[in-house]
Amino acid sequence: MNRGDKLPNRFPKGSALILTVMLSTILAIVAVMFLLASRVESLSTSSLIDAQDLNNAVDTVVAKISNELVLDTPGIADQEYYDYPGDNDKWLASLEPYYEYDPNKSFEESFYWEQISDLTGYIRNNFGINKVVQDVNVAPTNLPTTTRVREYSEIVLDNNGKLEETSADADGDGIADSKWFELEDASGSKGQKFYAAVRIIDNGGMLNINTAYMPNMSDANRCNGSRLNQINLDTPVGRSGSTANDIFRARADMDVNPTDPNLEAYERYGAMRISDPCEKYTLFDISDELELRHRFLVSSPAITRIETVWSDTVGEDWDNIAKHPFNSFTDYNLIDWTKRFNNPTDPNETHDRRHLLTTYNIDRIVAPDGEKMVNVNRIDDANSLSLLYSALRRALDPNIADTNSIAAQTAVNLKDYVDADPDITTFTPDVNGVTYYGFERPCIYVSELAWHFKQDPNDPNIVYRSYAVELYKPYTEDTEPNQWRLKTSSGTVPINWAGSGSFHVIRWQDPCVPLTIDPNFTGTLLEPNYVPQSVIFDANSFVSLERFVDINKPNPYLVVDSVHAPGSSILIPEIISQPRSIQRDIKQHRCIMRLWDSNTLSPTLGSDNEYNSSNTNYIQAHPANTDFTNIGEIGTIFRKAAYYEADSNNTGVIGYSDDDRKEANVRLNLADSRFQPVMEYLTVFDPTTINNSLK
Repeated sequence: MNRGDKLPNRFPKGSALILTVMLSTILAIVAVMFLLASRVESLSTSSLIDAQDLNNAVDTVVAKISNELVLDTPGIADQEYYDYPGDNDKWLASLEPYYEYDPNKSFEESFYWEQISDLTGYIRNNFGINKVVQDVNVAPTNLPTTTRVREYSEIVLDNNGKLEETSADADGDGIADSKWFELEDASGSKGQKFYAAVRIIDNGGMLNINTAYMPNMSDANRCNGSRLNQINLDTPVGRSGSTANDIFRARADMDVNPTDPNLEAYERYGAMRISDPCEKYTLFDISDELELRHRFLVSSPAITRIETVWSDTVGEDWDNIAKHPFNSFTDYNLIDWTKRFNNPTDPNETHDRRHLLTTYNIDRIVAPDGEKMVNVNRIDDANSLSLLYSALRRALDPNIADTNSIAAQTAVNLKDYVDADPDITTFTPDVNGVTYYGFERPCIYVSELAWHFKQDPNDPNIVYRSYAVELYKPYTEDTEPNQWRLKTSSGTVPINWAGSGSFHVIRWQDPCVPLTIDPNFTGTLLEPNYVPQSVIFDANSFVSLERFVDINKPNPYLVVDSVHAPGSSILIPEIISQPRSIQRDIKQHRCIMRLWDSNTLSPTLGSDNEYNSSNTNYIQAHPANTDFTNIGEIGTIFRKAAYYEADSNNTGVIGYSDDDRKEANVRLNLADSRFQPVMEYLTVFDPTTINNSLK
């Protein structure tokens, strides 16, 4: 190449400009990508914030519900004892609607929710009465009352942005069961308002398919309210096929005999251990509960065990359960919906029961004051007796006169009614230092006082006298008295009961004036040493039957029964005299009323007498000496004393006055509203004692 030659061009013209444009384009793309990434991140952040706001709103609702349940616990914030949809429980919704006749509406359009949940008071404060109704004729966009609605009904605000009264469907079955309300104490990060619709129902008002079983049976002893399973599970079954035995077999082992199932074993190892049942029992669980609670009268797509077992009652069947929520896009209409619950006894209707069933509810043994209920079947020491007394004091209406005495006397009577021993329970509360005594077996009463007097025909100053006291034991299963005695004006005689009869006769007899005993007498005749012409009881003196109690008292005896001897006008010697007696009405359930004939009769010593008083009252009085089968049986307990101390008087003791011969005046009268609260403080079901209800 010559030196004068030109050098060749290495780069085409414009290449630098192209590179500049390309670089600018790349930078622009990078910038756009950066902006897009920032936008996506911003949107993602905003979405997360919105989601968090919604979660916070949900948490707010859950917290309000939880707080309401805590405040509703007995003993806290003076809450009422029972939960029931009403003014005291505005947060609680009715379990099912009720029918209210309206001549302008069809039958299907006349069902109302008695109450819907008003968790915060917003609904009543802003919209008035808390009540909604199924009304198929109201358009979905205008919902002053309940109608069929979409699962997520639209929230309606007025021109001022204030929430209008809008019905909602909280459970998603297409029937409005709630109303939208504003969460006034919650808002979003951007100031958004939150609205919620809530339906809260009480599982305590439902039938527990893990405990219920007992169908109607002819044997009353197996249906006495003593067991958790004694709830008739045959009643809610479907039109055909399903039975209570299907449920029992499903939750028990396959070896169970359905005609005579071992209910005691199931209750002990299944129902009473519902959180940890024995391996041989498979209880219905949370999956079944979620299915039952899925939607009101609507089945979920999942098939659970309860649906398989009880297909005719809660199974997924168009004739029994709606496969889809009630809405305007299906053939399922309001008539079908109301049929699901409105005819529970009509076998031709498709009554659905799932909203009445649950797999989990537990009776709480919490008293209204927050303390634990006292198990009346486990009063076995001084501490438990003191707890029983304290519970009774808290339960009794403070307007009742002398609640301390009633509580103490009821406590000892209750213990002696239940415990198996024949010992009288004694209790001295710190209130006034008085000792109270229970009413205990054996039940024995003075049933007849007999006498025979005659003057000596040769010496009018000599009077021949014979006396007899008859004792009666109405319950042959009772044991004989131990360390008992009969006290008369002349002294005391120990009771030595023997023989198989119900009567025991103590006789002081002068041969000149005999007192005969029934020839068929199978009881005991006791004839103490007797000096002829001695006075055993005189006019108006007390004849009393006493039993020993091991107490540190000057006189360690209690009077279990006493009677005044006749007046002097009757107990006078006559020149020619016949045996005479006064007799007690010992007909069934009248012994403790201490009803005596005012007339003298011919003696019937050693046998039933013929006196039948005009008193029409009865008081069954016999300690069972076994556990209560249900808490309602405490109505058999006396709230008054049946005995009194030997050095005291019988004022207020059962049977010695007309007032104390009336059952309502001596029992723990559960028909009296003043005494009814005791059922809220006492129980017979105590999960801390696993075999509590087993006999």
